[in-house]
Amino acid sequence: MDVKLDSLTPDWSKIPNDPINGIFTNWSSNYQEGVLQDKSKIWIHPIRRNQYILTELAPFPEVRFPVKDGITWKTTLWIYAAFGTFEGTVESTYTVHQEEIRNYHFGKLKCWKIVATGVHDKLGINTAIYYFNTEYGFTEMNYTFYNQQKIEFRLIALKF
Repeated sequence: MDVKLDSLTPDWSKIPNDPINGIFTNWSSNYQEGVLQDKSKIWIHPIRRNQYILTELAPFPEVRFPVKDGITWKTTLWIYAAFGTFEGTVESTYTVHQEEIRNYHFGKLKCWKIVATGVHDKLGINTAIYYFNTEYGFTEMNYTFYNQQKIEFRLIALKF
């Protein structure tokens, strides 16, 4: 999955020069992340550069098939020293909730709500609420982190 961060000006959303994880890195405008997809699940390495570094701490976007209300699963993520003070272990629990109709600029979609809670062994609780449509994939990724910061990603257009 290629990621390109568009902006009005080159530094429209740069985080302060004091990174939250203690690791100074150059600002990235283009980079790649991974997606795993097979008959049993879709799993996404989230956008974790620049101002999105906190997504490394939350449960990664994941859906398991067949999708059904009430299904739960657990994962473990080991975060290595390259992520500075984020180094540690995240134990996550995912629960699928009923489908909801979600409104988008391009129309309404029926999406499964997936609520995930990750507990970092040093930093605490990070939560994510994902909305997943069986035709278009993840349409929303809503995060709340241990430090009360929030990040929200939302599908804004369909291009064919």
